[in-house]
Amino acid sequence: MISTAFNLDAFTRDESLVARLVPAADLFSLLTRQFVVPPSCVALVWGDASHPAFVRGGQSIDSGGVREVLFVKSMPIPVRFGDMVVASRDGFEFKAALNLSVQIVPERTELELFRKSFIGSRNSVDATALGSHVETAVRQALAIFANQNDAASLASTATQQSFNAVLAEHFQPIGFSTGLTLAGDIRATFQSPAFADFQRDQQAATRRAERVTEESKLRTIAAEARKQHLDDLAAILDRAQQTAKSSGGAGVIDLIRTFDVSRRGELYRGLMSLGANQCRTEAILVVAGQELLWFSPNGGEKPTRRDSLPSTLGPLRSIRIGQRGEQGVLLVGARNGVFVLDPKVSAEPTSYSFTAPGTLRGGVNAACILGDSLYASHSEAGLIRWRLAEPTTSQLVLSESTRGAKAVRDVQPSGDGRLWFTVDSRVLGWRPDTEEAPIVLYANATIHSLFVEGRDVYAGLDSGAIVHWDLRDTETANVLQSPGGDAVHSLVGLAGGGAPRLLSADKRTHLTLRVLGESYHAEYRWKKPLRWAAGADDVIVAVDDLRDSLVLWRPDVPEEPTATIPVARAHGHAIQDIALLPM
Repeated sequence: MISTAFNLDAFTRDESLVARLVPAADLFSLLTRQFVVPPSCVALVWGDASHPAFVRGGQSIDSGGVREVLFVKSMPIPVRFGDMVVASRDGFEFKAALNLSVQIVPERTELELFRKSFIGSRNSVDATALGSHVETAVRQALAIFANQNDAASLASTATQQSFNAVLAEHFQPIGFSTGLTLAGDIRATFQSPAFADFQRDQQAATRRAERVTEESKLRTIAAEARKQHLDDLAAILDRAQQTAKSSGGAGVIDLIRTFDVSRRGELYRGLMSLGANQCRTEAILVVAGQELLWFSPNGGEKPTRRDSLPSTLGPLRSIRIGQRGEQGVLLVGARNGVFVLDPKVSAEPTSYSFTAPGTLRGGVNAACILGDSLYASHSEAGLIRWRLAEPTTSQLVLSESTRGAKAVRDVQPSGDGRLWFTVDSRVLGWRPDTEEAPIVLYANATIHSLFVEGRDVYAGLDSGAIVHWDLRDTETANVLQSPGGDAVHSLVGLAGGGAPRLLSADKRTHLTLRVLGESYHAEYRWKKPLRWAAGADDVIVAVDDLRDSLVLWRPDVPEEPTATIPVARAHGHAIQDIALLPM
């Protein structure tokens, strides 16, 4: 008997092989003019016809006119992916592993797609090649799924089962183009030593809290605070402040740090409430369309005041609060300049215009007053300056630092006479009208938001990270929030009640309020992603990701908003920016 060059039986027994393209000369001989496709396979046969013939397992193939045959195993092929690093929505690192099965669809058109995608000069496909082809889609699905879930949910078996729909969505384009489909069970696992340590620490803190007795006057104050009304808590904290002063010790924040983590939240809430009683917000200012809308911080869907601004500077883009001498003013950024308004008088605004070298699509994203000058940051134009007394005369400043930049943002003054703003992945601190070179701070990603207070500089990055520089050591950037998720679109500083805090928004379904230098943070939750935030000691405000609504909270009650205001539905324009006007 004369044997053929291709051993079909060996192909079916080899578990690593998935498909093989065989010329007719390797299949047929003088004595072997016909053979039967094994039950575990299907075949495409190319001959004289314009399209290949599809042959199922158990059917025979005659040698007449056959040029080549593609044998494909029809059973699911297991593929495993391991040790993929992903990040949960709340910033914990996880190692993900995935077991799935891929099947080649046993139809003529799908097998033709499969050959076009996989069969190359080697004329064979193994399981490793299948895994490499789908790996990108698998990694994307795992990363997106992880970022949609907090660590606690990601570690849950029930949540892992919902991964199937995410994987199917990312696998579908590959299936359409290659003839592949998902088959059988999909088993995704997520493990995080960091989150496991965090849970153990939380459990240990809880156990310590149960054992700790009231050993000092401040611990007694905390016990009283848990039992009494919020007003009583404010009085207690005030007494603690006086105790700290009379004893010559540290401030109340340092005293609160002596408590267990599980007990600090109530005390910090009390400090926030104390600040709310001392500092009040007059209005929430909203730029929408060509109007500046004033809303009450107590809620209410109708604005208390509406200022229509002229279109001479183009569409409106931003709103900031500035200080011109002893007078507070509103700085409304537009495409080609800034309007300066007196918040106490409904009068025509002063227009500070500039002429751009080309057509602009965006606008002034922030403006501020420093000394006798008005400054504006504009990603397409750079940093613009006007003398307050000369609204029609503008100049571009620090052009050598902004030339060619894609993002120039968030200009703001600091108490030491510097002007701060961002240029792509850099923060610049500059003293105008001096020969002093600017301070330059470097981040590892494009900066989306900036907050400067004293010697501390905070930046929100498009990687989802928040970094901090102490100006005494400008070479070191400390990470407050690890990368992962969407960009940090806004940073706001709050200091009421003696507890410096940082409020951030990054399109999660909550805002994050951190007590700086502490592990405590609060989450102001909503049912939709939140893009921007503004905060004061008596109100926290967010703009949802669609930019159509305001969401309001009391600072000491983060669990539930006090009001929502549907701005876009009522006024027909998306929100461009917000600011809080203090009384």
